[in-house]
Amino acid sequence: MKNKNKLLTILSIIALALFLIITFLVIRGKTLFLDEYIYDMIPHNDLLTTTMKIITTFGSTACLALLAVLLFLIIKDKRKSILFPANLILIGGTNHLLKFLIARERPLEKLVEATGYSFPSGHSASSLAFYGFLIYYINKKAQKRTIKVISTIFLSTFILLIGFSRIYLHVHYLTDVLGGFLYSFAYLILFIKMVKNFT
Repeated sequence: MKNKNKLLTILSIIALALFLIITFLVIRGKTLFLDEYIYDMIPHNDLLTTTMKIITTFGSTACLALLAVLLFLIIKDKRKSILFPANLILIGGTNHLLKFLIARERPLEKLVEATGYSFPSGHSASSLAFYGFLIYYINKKAQKRTIKVISTIFLSTFILLIGFSRIYLHVHYLTDVLGGFLYSFAYLILFIKMVKNFT
């Protein structure tokens, strides 16, 4: 257990360092060529666009807030259930602050409506923080290994798809999504360490 905690701490530090590097490059305008190249490489069609629009909804503030409220109501121990909305509020506030400080404009040719600044991706950061904490919670509470494995694979894949949907729909650049995932991972590890005695 100690080795696992140490590894997660090291990974979170690496993630935060990579986030700072990407942030520096974004501010200097060094990533735009790569970002636009990646977008141009992704094939688009009507079916995939519709699918991505559905997937991206599950990373929206409204959807995550609804899920957080539902979990708060479902979980009987309110000391535990309050952690889901608290987590969402913390990551949302952090993301808004970072967006304001960095102030990167969004891509021009958006396939869905999106407002505010672009870096880091709020959908990506909030999804990893929320669904990532749900993975942690399920793994801690579920007794059957099958449930743990299936939920971890499903939710992890879902997080990645939400991030991809933001690039596909051209409301974020690749570096926006990577930045959101990286700092959110570091945040999530810290959040879990802070609240582990309550779960």
